[in-house]
Amino acid sequence: MTVHSDKATHHVFSMTMAWAAMVLLVLAGMGGCATAPQLAPGVSAAANVAAAKGPVNPELAIVLGHLAKASNDKCKLAFLAGFKGLSAPAAKFNNFMGKSQHALLSQLQAWAHAHNVKLVSHHRGGLFGAAQKLQSAQYAHELLTSGGSTFEHLYLLLMYTDFSWQIQLDKAALESKSPPVPLAYLHHALAINRQSRGMITAILFGKASK
Repeated sequence: MTVHSDKATHHVFSMTMAWAAMVLLVLAGMGGCATAPQLAPGVSAAANVAAAKGPVNPELAIVLGHLAKASNDKCKLAFLAGFKGLSAPAAKFNNFMGKSQHALLSQLQAWAHAHNVKLVSHHRGGLFGAAQKLQSAQYAHELLTSGGSTFEHLYLLLMYTDFSWQIQLDKAALESKSPPVPLAYLHHALAINRQSRGMITAILFGKASK
């Protein structure tokens, strides 16, 4: 009786954690909500601080806010995906994504804290903004309700597209001519995002991307 009880308790706990992850994923912004990630516990504000002083370029601040939100969402998505029965290669990628995106988020938060930059994700208004929110809500619904190979395929396709976009944002931000710019973070993010896209490409198509 104890064995069955323990199994039932573990099952209820797992389902509760999975449901909590789903709720967090929706609230985190997959449905289009703006977020302002807080400084992670234990992160030194002196980490990755550029020597340059002065206000941050407003356009760069918007991009950094988007990058912070993207990493925050990926951390929550990685947690959710852990309950979806991923294949071994996909589970390996998922674990890497969760850990690497958390590290990137902490690194960016430290720089932003030192430079008094609010990491807020801004969304477009009007019809394009409304369409973007609807699309995000649809993706969130499909990820939450699907499972097995269907979830894995959708998850990897969405992340391939997302990482491809993040790479371009990293490259564009690195071209900013107005200091201060978080160069160490951006170079780190570019390397991690390229590696992540390469891992996805290997799973989906059996070859690494360039």
